[in-house]
Amino acid sequence: MPASGSFRIKLIAGALAPLVIAGALQALYSMVSQRREAIAGLEAKADAVTSLLVNVAGPSIALDDPGGVDEGLGYVEHDPDFEFALAVTPDGRPIAFRGPTATRDAWTASATITSEPVVSHSGDTLVASYPVVIKGKPIAELVVGLRTTNASAQATKLTAWAALISLAGIAAAVAVVLVLAGQIARRNREMTSLLDNMDQGFLSMRRDGTLAAERSAMATRWLGEHRPGQRLWDAIAPHDRNTAEWLELCWSAVLENELPLEVTLDQLPAQLTIGDRSYRIEYKPTIIDDTVGDTLIVISDKTAELARDRAEASERDLLRMVERLTRDRAGVVEFVEDTDRLVGQLDRASDPISDALRRDLHTLKGNCGMFGLTQIAERCHELEEQLAITSRLDGNIVHAIALSWGELKAKLDRVFGAERSADSEIQPDDLAELRAAIARGASLSMLEYIVRSWSLERTRPRLERFAEQVHGLASRLGKTDVAVEIVDRHLRPYCSRNSARARVRVRSRASASV
Repeated sequence: MPASGSFRIKLIAGALAPLVIAGALQALYSMVSQRREAIAGLEAKADAVTSLLVNVAGPSIALDDPGGVDEGLGYVEHDPDFEFALAVTPDGRPIAFRGPTATRDAWTASATITSEPVVSHSGDTLVASYPVVIKGKPIAELVVGLRTTNASAQATKLTAWAALISLAGIAAAVAVVLVLAGQIARRNREMTSLLDNMDQGFLSMRRDGTLAAERSAMATRWLGEHRPGQRLWDAIAPHDRNTAEWLELCWSAVLENELPLEVTLDQLPAQLTIGDRSYRIEYKPTIIDDTVGDTLIVISDKTAELARDRAEASERDLLRMVERLTRDRAGVVEFVEDTDRLVGQLDRASDPISDALRRDLHTLKGNCGMFGLTQIAERCHELEEQLAITSRLDGNIVHAIALSWGELKAKLDRVFGAERSADSEIQPDDLAELRAAIARGASLSMLEYIVRSWSLERTRPRLERFAEQVHGLASRLGKTDVAVEIVDRHLRPYCSRNSARARVRVRSRASASV
């Protein structure tokens, strides 16, 4: 049976079951209460009739006039509920009787003198007994029997009408429920069709992490069919174990409610990897009194978006490196070699993670940030945060770092050529120094020293890298008024014959030197 048909049947059954039960209980109550009221009315009628007979036939009994007593009993014989009327003496002798002759002896034998009026039941007959007393002495007993058949029939009739009214109400309710169920089922189909045709996965998660049975077709395609009692991290674990463990840990912090809810919700993992595709996870919880209730989980495939962003970031990174290469070739060569070594160590690493690897990861992040490689720096930062929680390397992030660096290095190799060299370039100042030395007749050894010094890197480019680090650190700390002064005296490392020094001085424009 289609899911919509099953939903409609459940909806109708759930709506009508209370009505049917209520109708049945109402009919039962009506039948019992109507019969009770009918019998109570019949008892009151029997009591009144017998009391009347005492006043009518009593004098005839006192005068020992059986004919008068019989005539008096005849007054009640025409009542539709009449069964019999009997007058007996204290010794059980009948004075008069009205009713079926066949029952006379039986009713006479059962009649007894009572001290006060008594109403009792005998099968389908209601029997009222009244004593006839003169001067405190009972001289006879008047007994009237009324049939309960009519009362029961009337009660049954009223009950039937009540049942018919209840059935009519249930029928009307059924019609309304059918119409509403049809509308709800149609809207449910439309909503299901809408969700199933979206390129996002939708799931509903209860407070304890258990997933509801309802989910979109895309969520089923990515995470599999629903299993009773399955939690979100259990559904994710077969595809991305690290994300599943992180999610379970962070969700526990959400339920503990010891930290601000905004903080714990922000710590939930926002990325998921299934095979070679990347997904974004969004959490939309229902919050009541700062407590998380049911949560809507939205999963979006962002593989193409990430690929596009990665391509754009890669192009930006390449432009930054080429621009830097034009002014600091030696620095770029050194950075490439160091980064290649650090990424290789990270790619070959395995659990448990050593402190040295953590330091190398931090160094890699800092170097990439200084050279403007934001894509790799952000990935390194993400890996550091993940290590702080699980102390286990996320292979997906490591692979992304290695992939990004490999692509960038391949492009840099095309720019550098097959052989990367950090040899210093000859600047106009170098040629001017050589011409000046020749003009003043410098010795051959001095000229050789000047030429040989050209193979060494000048001090200034390296100091300029320190200056860039200072500016980057100041920007992150919100101190934008830092001025950097480089004093290098045109030195090259280990080439100066005097004790001249190169240094970087950092001053704040708004305050004293720092």
